[in-house]
Amino acid sequence: MGFKLLDGVSMEELLQIAIKLKDKNNCDLVIANDLEKIRSGHHQAFIIDKQNNYIEANSKDDIAQKLVKKLKF
Repeated sequence: MGFKLLDGVSMEELLQIAIKLKDKNNCDLVIANDLEKIRSGHHQAFIIDKQNNYIEANSKDDIAQKLVKKLKF
């Protein structure tokens, strides 16, 4: 599993960079989020799988719940 935190980027750029990290490090999943959104109180994240499918989560609890579902296979 990998994690990618960037600051002030578009969703497209965040996903693109997170996918590169996933591929480079052969991760099964990557959690990607933007520090700018976290600072504004909106803890949004994207969970990206091996096939580059992603789901969006919009709070810490939502991230945790969706991550657990992804890990259960």
